[in-house]
Amino acid sequence: MEAEATTEATTEAAATSVLVVGGGLVGLSAAMFLAGRGVETVVVEKHPGSSPHPRAVGFTPRTMELFRAVGLGPRISQQPGGLGPPRRIRVESLAGAWFEETLWTPDAAPASGIEYSPCNNAAIAQDRLEPILRERAVELGADVRLNTELLGFEQDLSGVTASLRDRDDGSAYTLRADYLIAADGHASPIREALGIGRAGIGYLQTVRSVLFRAAFDDALRVRLEEAGRRGFRQFTIDQPDLKAFCGTFGDGRWILMFQDDEERDEATLKAMVTKAIGRPDPGIELIANGRWKIAGLVADRFASGRVFLAGDAAHALPGCVRNGTRGVAVGCRRQRETGPAADQAAASSARTAAHRPWNRCRRSASETRSPDRVAARKYWRCSSKAEQKRAADTKLPKPRMG
Repeated sequence: MEAEATTEATTEAAATSVLVVGGGLVGLSAAMFLAGRGVETVVVEKHPGSSPHPRAVGFTPRTMELFRAVGLGPRISQQPGGLGPPRRIRVESLAGAWFEETLWTPDAAPASGIEYSPCNNAAIAQDRLEPILRERAVELGADVRLNTELLGFEQDLSGVTASLRDRDDGSAYTLRADYLIAADGHASPIREALGIGRAGIGYLQTVRSVLFRAAFDDALRVRLEEAGRRGFRQFTIDQPDLKAFCGTFGDGRWILMFQDDEERDEATLKAMVTKAIGRPDPGIELIANGRWKIAGLVADRFASGRVFLAGDAAHALPGCVRNGTRGVAVGCRRQRETGPAADQAAASSARTAAHRPWNRCRRSASETRSPDRVAARKYWRCSSKAEQKRAADTKLPKPRMG
């Protein structure tokens, strides 16, 4: 991956207004919002489709308001009014003893429960949402190119020239764009090519997970449905030989997340899922395995010339609400109308949104407690009490607020 800036503007005509690299949740949202405002947009995604892992599952009323504004209101099922974020409870197993509720942010003031919005929360899984966003982006005029990878890019005063390759037939070509949005994930080759550093808590832990379905008996199914109506959809499994997190995506799929980086065979995974469920022979179907690196890092800058960072490329914040997509879409439109002078304002707005989780942690901590320690506990909620104490006792670097 190469990034090169020249001092002379090129006279080459732009092939598109905005090139979005990365066709995940953030990249597709940016393309959809831009296309909805009449901005010519091309999306390139190196994979043939969405990840098989559901990943994100909770979307706030504000997110739903934005989706509603581009015509997605009827396409995304929302929760009944009054249900807030998912609640979590410590349990022996799904079918066994249930203990106390685990609060997301123990020191935070209780929420009012009032949401002044025409929308409610939505619990759709990310791998179900992405095809909806992709379809709507195309309907609004975006050009979405799957199985297409970015080989390199150069920018000058008037735009960005990207080298692309179609992975289906191996053909390579260039595309000229006024602006480039890097929605290419936490590793972000584009961010690295621009030499933009990151600061924050840093690496926390690597964990493994298994996605599964199970044939619950009637009694357990009724128990879980009742718990779901009360908001309990996440469970901390607490057994002497099994410490794990279990959660539902609301569509028949469940995830069991372990607190280590140990690779397990299919028989072992089925045995551990059975222990977490607490019923013999629950008819388990393993769907996919996952390996996740947990970290808290924010990019030093969200823009370099005509290139913007978005999503995990800009901020790897486990458990936070990502508000950067709308800022990027508005920022690109603002630049299109007012020119490069809006660069820093748009980037500053997006960066402020990314730091809101840090600020919430600061507000919930007393003056004698490090906000970064609170953030470590807030962001890594799957850890055991011993691991939480270790995180609190560890001196962590203060994130640079820029």
